[in-house]
Amino acid sequence: NPLLRPGDITSSTPGMEIACLLNPGVFRFDGKTWLLLRVAERPEQRPGIISFPILENETLRIMEIDADDPGLNLTDPRVINYQGEDFLTTMSHLRLVCSDDGIHFHEPSTEYGPLFGANEYESYGIEDCRVCPIGDTYYLTYTAVSRHGVGVSMISTRDWHSFHRHGLILPPHNKD
Repeated sequence: NPLLRPGDITSSTPGMEIACLLNPGVFRFDGKTWLLLRVAERPEQRPGIISFPILENETLRIMEIDADDPGLNLTDPRVINYQGEDFLTTMSHLRLVCSDDGIHFHEPSTEYGPLFGANEYESYGIEDCRVCPIGDTYYLTYTAVSRHGVGVSMISTRDWHSFHRHGLILPPHNKD
């Protein structure tokens, strides 16, 4: 324990570093045990600058603010409040790892790419996925995080290569 550490996988985005691996969805597929990890990444920090990621129009943007900017409030270590708006210090996405024995996990070849946020309700990231197989389809429910709040979205797949995004199934402020 733990099964994986941030240093065990590489960052999905150049210029970002993995801050932590969290709350995987667990399932069986193709004779193996799989984890769909929440990977939280952040920009590499520079002295005197506070930087954090945000998704805009399906493109990752790194916001940079002078550390002494009067509009910056850093009283909560998980949140950056800038000019009255909250942002997260990391951007989370989902990544697949697999195991033959359920203990030793590795990333499969690049054929299974990461899942990133894809709309305004996922602009601060997607987190904490749960996986439920029904028939030959896997349903993924996950936390969608944005300036609108925290909601639940759903994706489905049959092969882990192509995905159907169903969108929000519980609107913000309805995570639980």
